Amino acid sequence: MQQSHGMAWYQTALWIHLILAGWLSGAVQDDTPTEPDDPIERVESQATLDIPDSDQDLTDLSLEDLMNIEVISVTRGENDTLFRAPAALYVIRDEDIRRNGFLTIPEQLRTVPGLFVGRIDGNKWAISAREQASRFSQHMLVQMDGRTLFTPLFSGVYWEEKDYVLEDIDRIEVVRGPGATLWGSNAINGIINIVSKPARETQGLLFKIGGGTEYSGFSTLRYGGQWDEGAFRLYGKYMETDQTANMNSRYSDDSGLGQGGFRIDWDGQENMRFTLQGDAFRGRFSENWSVPDVLAGTNVIYPIDATNEGWNLLGRLNQTYSDVAQGTLQMYYDYTGTHTPLPGDDLETQVHIVDFDYQFNYMFTEEHKLVAGLGYRHEWDQFQRSSKIYFIDDEMAFDIYTGFVQDTIPLIDKQLYLTLGTKLEYNEYTDLEYQPSARLAWMPDDKQTVWASVSRAVGLPGSIQKYGRVAVQAIMPGVVMRFRGSDDIQYEEVLAWELGYRIMPRQNLTFDFAAFYNQYDRLIAFKEVGFLYYEVTNTKSGDIYGFEASTQWQPTDYWRLASSYSIQDIQYDDPDTGFEDDVPTNQVKMQSWVDITPEVEWNTGLYYYDNIAGLGVPAHTIMNTGVTWHMNPNADLAIWGQNLLDNQHPEFGADPYIGSVNSEIQRGIYASLTLRF
Repeated sequence: MQQSHGMAWYQTALWIHLILAGWLSGAVQDDTPTEPDDPIERVESQATLDIPDSDQDLTDLSLEDLMNIEVISVTRGENDTLFRAPAALYVIRDEDIRRNGFLTIPEQLRTVPGLFVGRIDGNKWAISAREQASRFSQHMLVQMDGRTLFTPLFSGVYWEEKDYVLEDIDRIEVVRGPGATLWGSNAINGIINIVSKPARETQGLLFKIGGGTEYSGFSTLRYGGQWDEGAFRLYGKYMETDQTANMNSRYSDDSGLGQGGFRIDWDGQENMRFTLQGDAFRGRFSENWSVPDVLAGTNVIYPIDATNEGWNLLGRLNQTYSDVAQGTLQMYYDYTGTHTPLPGDDLETQVHIVDFDYQFNYMFTEEHKLVAGLGYRHEWDQFQRSSKIYFIDDEMAFDIYTGFVQDTIPLIDKQLYLTLGTKLEYNEYTDLEYQPSARLAWMPDDKQTVWASVSRAVGLPGSIQKYGRVAVQAIMPGVVMRFRGSDDIQYEEVLAWELGYRIMPRQNLTFDFAAFYNQYDRLIAFKEVGFLYYEVTNTKSGDIYGFEASTQWQPTDYWRLASSYSIQDIQYDDPDTGFEDDVPTNQVKMQSWVDITPEVEWNTGLYYYDNIAGLGVPAHTIMNTGVTWHMNPNADLAIWGQNLLDNQHPEFGADPYIGSVNSEIQRGIYASLTLRF
């Protein structure tokens, strides 16, 4: 009962904020357009677009202009805007990234309405939208400049090794809901698309250094230069994190990650642009694995230092054929390797991915747009088996062939649009798959958008779910609980229905609402095929429905507020097979950005998560606040406090695959100095 009262308090606070926002906005600003002269007003929108050769400065735009800047997340084409996009779209811009005060990409995602972000330990995360959560939430597709960050081994993302210079990220686009028609399988419940800035926008030398109690130390060095036809940048960075609190000081989950890379943009001809970029990383991640002792019939927790490394190289050619037609050819190679020293034997994996993608855009008219494409991906996996986890083959290779088409048709010019499309995908896991969608957007005026969609998307199983073997835990001497993958495993499927509404009642106020109903079939589950022996199956099905609301409000020239509330309910047909209680039902997020003076800003975030009953995680609220002093145009000093409301708290449970130790995230503080030359 106390928990429900606490949740009611947060809901009441949110709706009071929404009502006051609408009432007070009329008192602080009329409808007369004004030219913003304060930095916080000039960064009001949640959208941006990487348009080469554009003379437009985003920081000079009003809120109304920014809400109508072109975005590409939903259509993979130009001339679409955030305000009229027929999807639940949210964009974290570069200015938001700086003001949020987070040091990692997973933490930046906390601000997204409806997206659950739970820290498992000092270096691992569970991130999901509109579903249950786990370390490997396999229904969220993640990309970095068009390169998929999804690992085919576990059908998820190793968030601990995904890093970049945050100052060089242009935006993080997050689509909640299926996007498989354009982006392919595993984009069942959302897409996270990280886009870096062109090299011309990151010129000169940037040096950043800092440290604190939980982030022990971090540093970044980046240099950018240019010539007549192009530009480049080089970077290197390193970060160390301290261990979190757990039941025994013997167990550690600290980490250290180093990464470097480059980007070159070249305008060879007037109608051609070429980008070449690459990254390389190596990290040490402390973990605590529960390894069964078969003879003793017990489970021994071993603290280990896992090593992850990898590198990638991507090339992209943009060709303009005419005023109405253009094409993009992209190719990349990605390698990742892991080494986990276990007692008696080591677990090693290597994943190689070669990917080709071609996209063609054609405009029949200014409002009628067609986008189509073809793709091919080759995956080659190598393993060194261990007694804890192994695969039935030491080497495996897979090929995926894709093709897609999407047409945006104006039914009523500048008011009503119908978007139809589908993606065909042939893979060696489940053969041929089709993933169609239909989206409708209605703009009765330039201040409102009503949209609806219905989509079918599929998720491919990971290698471990098809060919893996895992020793989970020892029950008694000679008896171990195990699970095995199944060669008969099929794709997971969702039929998603969505309805949304956006409104800008005043130039300093926006609202965004989205409701969804997802029908799932053939979800991954486990069935007992022998005594304490479980096999992966597709026997789980059910429904998930929910609602998401967010608002932004600029009460004054120097103060901006954002808030969101989301609720979801998961109902599986067979509760015994599911994890419907492994995600919070309610989430509330509030942010405040204040310019105290032109040189000093104060930024705060408040993030409430309902209890996670299935993992025994109580409801908790995370509060971060920080002050940044712009000492001069080339130097910033920032001090941030994190998790300030309690000494420590759990955010998620242990990893079920490795049986790691439950950890609690501690209160912390850090300081950073950023210099530009």
